[in-house]
Amino acid sequence: TSLVISIVYSFIMLYAMGNFLTSPILSSAFFIPEPKVYLCVVFFSFAWGAIDFVMSFVMTAQSRSNEFAADRFSVEADPSYGKLLGDALKKLMKKSKVNLTPHPFYVFMTYSHPPLDDRIKAIREHHKLKYGETI
Repeated sequence: TSLVISIVYSFIMLYAMGNFLTSPILSSAFFIPEPKVYLCVVFFSFAWGAIDFVMSFVMTAQSRSNEFAADRFSVEADPSYGKLLGDALKKLMKKSKVNLTPHPFYVFMTYSHPPLDDRIKAIREHHKLKYGETI
């Protein structure tokens, strides 16, 4: 689904950019007699920046949801995979020196992957729900 969303998003963006590049109304609004490519690109980047800012929340939320789904899949594949995944994530985060306790609003705004604590908590909860034992 995210591939389809990305393709549709790219199509809409390129369609809007094409309209900006050839718009005589936009050019005349800024007292330019005919559309100029370089000016229309600048105008488009300002206008699309606001749309992209809002859409980035949707895309990052979808990405975090996919990460949780992948973690659930690994727990369901084999009972030992949940603990192994949790250990691997801890090692990865330790080596990359990532912020272990980011602010929730910052996570909502920018993180494409859930924070380590949230992922490990979700892995443990799903493992307990699936197998009835804690890891």
